Amino acid sequence: THVSRSIEFSASASDVWAHIGGFQDLADWHPAVQGSAKEELAGLSIDAWTWAAAIIFEKSLGSDGTSYAYEILDPGPLPITSYRGTLSVAPSSKGSVVSWSATFEPAGA
Repeated sequence: THVSRSIEFSASASDVWAHIGGFQDLADWHPAVQGSAKEELAGLSIDAWTWAAAIIFEKSLGSDGTSYAYEILDPGPLPITSYRGTLSVAPSSKGSVVSWSATFEPAGA
């Protein structure tokens, strides 16, 4: 399954990236994320995100300065497997566009 969403902002791409571009910054701008912490899981350094009702473990797959990719290692209660996502910011005629996309396999209901 593949999903994607984009939204345009009047702010410049560099200003938007400065606000949302850090993988650890998700809790600062995403309204459903209550916090994050570094964890160790199976010998890997990962990030544990506390969402409104669950903890989800993710691993950063790297950043190129205008986008980052990540993988969910433990989806908590989400009925998914093999999740990989990307968040990117690009210049646009009005300022910038933020794009998010993910691929995953549904698991369960």
